[in-house]
Amino acid sequence: MKRLPVFFASVILVLCAAACGSGGGGSAASAPTVTTAASPSSASALVTWSKPVRVDKNPPLSSCTGSCGATLTSISCTSATFCVAVDNSGYAFTYDGHAWTSGDSVDAENYGAEMYVSCADTNFCVAVDWNGNAITYSNGTWSSPKAVAPNGGGFFSVACTNSPTLMCMAGDKEGTLYTLTGGTWKVSSTTDTNEITSISCESTTFCLAIDIGGGVTVYNGSAWSKPLLYGSNGSGVDAIACPKANYCLDTVGGLQAYISGGWHSVTGATISAGGAGQWALSCAPGTYFCTVASDTGYATTWIGKWSTPKMIDTTPMATGGNSTSGISSVSCPVEGLCAAVDGYGNVLYETVK
Repeated sequence: MKRLPVFFASVILVLCAAACGSGGGGSAASAPTVTTAASPSSASALVTWSKPVRVDKNPPLSSCTGSCGATLTSISCTSATFCVAVDNSGYAFTYDGHAWTSGDSVDAENYGAEMYVSCADTNFCVAVDWNGNAITYSNGTWSSPKAVAPNGGGFFSVACTNSPTLMCMAGDKEGTLYTLTGGTWKVSSTTDTNEITSISCESTTFCLAIDIGGGVTVYNGSAWSKPLLYGSNGSGVDAIACPKANYCLDTVGGLQAYISGGWHSVTGATISAGGAGQWALSCAPGTYFCTVASDTGYATTWIGKWSTPKMIDTTPMATGGNSTSGISSVSCPVEGLCAAVDGYGNVLYETVK
């Protein structure tokens, strides 16, 4: 098992004292909507990223010929002591607050199909892959892959919540949305015909799904709306995060905020540093604490204002071609703490104090 950096282990104790207790801690940042108005107490916070920690070594790079190697594609954390990360080699890794597992082969028959993961809590997660399969993690055990999207429809996003009950949503490349409740997958919507690129669920009564054509559809607890175009056709979206009811951020053409049915440009955030083409985004549930990271290794965090974009990952790409490994996913389980994964099999930890 891979041990985590000593400084991060100590930070868990600090964060748990603030976030796990009943009283909470610190002043919450104001919303990063259409202004840069800041909470003075949080705007001076110190943002720190750890060095990359190699977690995924499957397969070893020494066995690769051509374009292959460990590529972590998605991470989901529900607390400072529980995370799951998945790769494009069929492996899943879990973190218990002290160490990462060496990896479980959960989707070996679909080797090379990128996986994406979302966890509702420490006992339940769902991973989906490009071939339309879903794998569930329940109380420490992974299921066998289950074909959910017909004809290998291919999943590119999944979102799970347990607020107030357990539910997961997944979207495929045909625009079909699927719901998992009571252990059964069902088609939830077929009104969209474009590839679903990102989904986020704040609760069982509020989810947003974005498609590659710039369309957005909203789930109200019983049905999905028809997709409405809010971006330019083909603009797509790299990531979306909905930390509060009727409030979301996404990364299409810069940051956009969804507020009670309307879209607004978010000012004060620079997320194109290094010529980034894709971004990862996460917000701590119930807060406005959000982090955006790019495929060129830069990151910025809302702490009452947007922090200056910082190069956090300079690891060479496993497959070559880029100067950095690229952040592929980020997850912020509580205010002040995030974890990100990259294309070289590394995990990086962010703390804000």
